[in-house]
This record gives sequence, structure tokens and C-alpha cells, in this order.
Amino acid sequence: MSTVSTPVTEPATGASPAPGARGEEPKPALSLNDLIGLHYRQVDNVHKLWNYLWLTGGTAVVVAAKSPELSMFLFSGFLLFALPNGRLVYLAQHEAYLSARAVKVAAGVSNPPLMNEVMAVVRQIDPWPARRVAFCHALITSFVAIVLSMVPMLI
Repeated sequence: MSTVSTPVTEPATGASPAPGARGEEPKPALSLNDLIGLHYRQVDNVHKLWNYLWLTGGTAVVVAAKSPELSMFLFSGFLLFALPNGRLVYLAQHEAYLSARAVKVAAGVSNPPLMNEVMAVVRQIDPWPARRVAFCHALITSFVAIVLSMVPMLI
């Protein structure tokens, strides 16, 4: 009785073996500095979205005070802007929150231990959860919308 064995070969994909397959330490995709930079860029994006809300709301209130007959048009326009802006603020804050968690994890497993200056920066990274920020956005949007709707009665 003869047995025929076929040699086991790896597929010819041209891919290199996975990290750690040969006893090598897997290398992180991003360094701690990269993660901190990513986090601060994301925080900057959140701040820009908030600035757009403040600028739009403030401008709408000032224009409505000068021209009360435009207040309902400005009210509608502000809400059409503020609702998608709120969604973008929520998503951007969620990304900032996730990047902050990634920084904390990377700092916790860094080898060698981090210098005090770097750890001070890592400790300061503590963003609000996205739901809390979305709630604040909704409150501010509601306040501006109420002011815009009341402008004709106040003037």
C-alpha cells in the first residue's frame, strides 16, 4: 500500500509573512507621536465645526436684529445649517475620543517608559464623550433658534 503525499505550499500571493510569524515583534502602525498628532488634528476639526456654528448663529442674530422681516428666513436657514453641523460635531468628537483612547493605550504600553514631559501631555488628553458634546450643541442650537424666532417680537 503506497501513500501519496502532496507537499503543502503557501499560496503564491507575494505577501510577506505576518508580523510575529518568525518570532519577530510586531511593529505598531503608528507611533505615539503620530497618535498624539492625529488626536490634536481631530480636536482642531471639532473646534472648526464649533466656530462655524458660532459664526453662523451670531451672524443670523445680528442680521435678524437689523432686518426683523428676515428673521423667519434666517431661522430656517440656521436650522438647515445647524442640524447637519451637529451631526458632524458628534462624529468628529467621537473620532477625537477614540484617538484619545488610542494615545492612552499606546502610552501605557510604550517601551521604554515615557519621559515626564510626554506623560504630562498624555494625562491632559481627556475629551468629553460625543453624546455630551452633541447635547451641548443641541442646547446652543435651541437657544439661537429661540432668539431668532423672538427677534420680531423684541424689536
